[in-house]
Amino acid sequence: MSERRLQGLGGVGILLLLQRPIMRKERRKKNALEDKVIELGCSIKQGRNDLCELQSKEAEANVSNLQLKKEVATKNKNMEILSEELMETKKQLDRVTAKLG
Repeated sequence: MSERRLQGLGGVGILLLLQRPIMRKERRKKNALEDKVIELGCSIKQGRNDLCELQSKEAEANVSNLQLKKEVATKNKNMEILSEELMETKKQLDRVTAKLG
């Protein structure tokens, strides 16, 4: 800027001119910070979505685990019943064998 123009601006005008680069720099900082806030917000949202997905998978795994436990318990009960039937059949066989023997 020419010396004559600077003189015409007066003290306030020169001060404003000197502050322009500072203002631009501050605006860039502000914009960068706003971008960072948006980026962090997106990261948080993605993190929440990931957490929800993991919790859903965990719930499914828990349901599967409970179903397996129920199946095992049922099979154990069936084994007990079969074992009792086997013992009863063995007793009957022993009685029949004793009568024949």
